[in-house]
Formats: sequence, structure tokens, C-alpha cells
Amino acid sequence: MAGKFIARLSPCQGKTWPDVLAIAPLKVQRPFYPGGKAICHSVILHTAGGIVGGDVLTQNICLKPQAQALMTTASAGKVYGSDGRLAQQTVEIHLEADAGLQWLPQETIIFNGADFWQILRVNLAPTAYWLGWEIVRFGRTARAEIFDRGHWRSHTEIWQGERPLWIDRQWLPGSEEIFYSPHGLGGNPVVGSLTWLGKPVSATLIAKARQIWQEQPRQGQGGRHPNPGSRIALSLSRAVQRRSATVVCGGL
Repeated sequence: MAGKFIARLSPCQGKTWPDVLAIAPLKVQRPFYPGGKAICHSVILHTAGGIVGGDVLTQNICLKPQAQALMTTASAGKVYGSDGRLAQQTVEIHLEADAGLQWLPQETIIFNGADFWQILRVNLAPTAYWLGWEIVRFGRTARAEIFDRGHWRSHTEIWQGERPLWIDRQWLPGSEEIFYSPHGLGGNPVVGSLTWLGKPVSATLIAKARQIWQEQPRQGQGGRHPNPGSRIALSLSRAVQRRSATVVCGGL
């Protein structure tokens, strides 16, 4: 199944307005403005309920100068076991001058046996900012399922003009050995990452994130990589429960 989502967001009289084209199974709910009319909130839907082998989904999002938006999904994404065909999702995001996007989809659940390749490319103007996270669960944890068959590939690129700010390519083949290996998932079914670019991260905010991590009982690992020159703060975590992945992201 081929689905497409194209969104152009532009400011007008202090309000960010979306212009959207969606082709099933991708849809978008009516925009809303809980924090004021400057920031447009959009919820993307996958009406088929999940991704299967052979699906090719594309999303193309552009924020015009000074547009502000938050985008999320209505529920956790699901990638079902493959029938031998590859499923692919490509997201292209362009942020023009002084635009800002908070890209906060709910977690993606990779079912055992899935064969999935996801691509995310973000292009930032020098004065734009980007806040984005990715949370992936390998296997249906509630059923004690692990990811021991299939393939998961993730290719993330964030650019500012011709300058690469962050290039991250990952490949996880389904394997019980890799699932439990300390050099793989370490027995932790959830991985999460958060990227913040374009605005400085204060020491107070970093201290708050560390305090949250230390105070909450959890299993897993977390870390932070700041790059003051390019205004990047990157948080990575491996955790047993979903909350363990998202708390650190929220803290930064």
C-alpha cells in the first residue's frame, strides 16, 4: 500500500495555518491550538492500523518562515511481521527561517518477523529549530515477545544547508543473541532518542533531566551528547518500559 502525506504550514496574522494533502492510509485530524494560535498542533493517523510488508509510506512536511508546529500520531505505530516483502517509510522535513517543529510521534512497535526500513531527513535553515524524538519497541513486550526474526533499519539525517549536523544509521537484525547482548539491546526492548537543534540547552534543564533519571526506579541506560558549536543536545536511552525511554526525552 502506498500512502502519502504532504503538509505546508505558513503563518498569517500570528497564526500558523496548515495546507495538507493526505492519501490513504495516511490522514490528519483537524488542527488545534491548545497553547495559542501561533503553534499548530496536528495529529497524523494511519487508518489501516499498521504497516505490513510491501507498504511504502512517504511524508513531506515544510514549515514556511516563522511557522510553528507540533506534530504527533494518534496511537503507537505498528509494523507487522513481514510476508517476505520490505516495508518502508520516508519522512522529509524542511524548516525555513525562524520556523520551529516539535516532532513527537508515539512509539513504534516492531512486531517479531517485521522487515522495516525507516528514513528521516530534516533540512534546517540557520535560524530554524527542531525538537524530535524516536521511540521504538522491539516485540510485543506484554506478550513476552522479543525481536528474534526480521530486520529493522533506521537512517536519520539532519542538515543545515550543506552541513550535516547529525547522521545516524542503524541496523538491527532479529536475533535472540543480539536482543540480549550488552552490545545489542541488552535485554531492553525499548530504545529512544531525542534531538534538539537550533536553540541552546540550559544547564538547569540538563540538571533537571538527570534528576528525573536518578529519582525514578528503572532498568536501562541513558546518556547525553551536547555539541555547543552546532547547538545540538542528543539524548539516547535503552530501557525496559516505555516510560523509561520517554522521561529522559521529556526532561531535556
